Amino acid sequence: MSRATQISDRKRIEAFLREMFRGEPGLDGGALDALAQRCSRRIKRVVVWDEATAPDAHDTETEPAHAEAADSPSAPPAAAIGSDAAQPEHASAATIDAQETAASPGPIAFDPYAFSAVVVLTKTGKDGLLKRLAAIDRAEHLKKLADAQHLAVDASLSSIADLRAAIVKAAEQRIANRRAAAS
Repeated sequence: MSRATQISDRKRIEAFLREMFRGEPGLDGGALDALAQRCSRRIKRVVVWDEATAPDAHDTETEPAHAEAADSPSAPPAAAIGSDAAQPEHASAATIDAQETAASPGPIAFDPYAFSAVVVLTKTGKDGLLKRLAAIDRAEHLKKLADAQHLAVDASLSSIADLRAAIVKAAEQRIANRRAAAS
């Protein structure tokens, strides 16, 4: 039986994902590298049960072939993913986002758990939460977020600005309630 191996180094995670995606049909080298980079930016730690597939500390492959494209003036700037941690910009990630948007048959599904409003408010303050909420441009998505994260928001609100303010207020109230319960 194999032992679990934990990978927390971003380059090792990227190498591990690249190796896993290599077996998928239809992924060429550029898309494979871009997908591995994009996924590794969102993953903090991986636990691998099969030691044969876990990359060694020295198994970080050479720079991807599309690295030259990121430096070219014709490459579009990478879109901000919206994570709290600083992320390197890669033109290939923006290219993949554009390709996914163009190739997708319908609208991209909204994830109400993409970030926690209470955690963002705690870590970055009111302005940070408003900045994250500004990226959400549909009222029904804001309502989904509030409902999924159990934030008490008036269901009759329809204005996007009012919904954002109500979500911030509800998150502040949740933090106040937690502090009161802890004292």
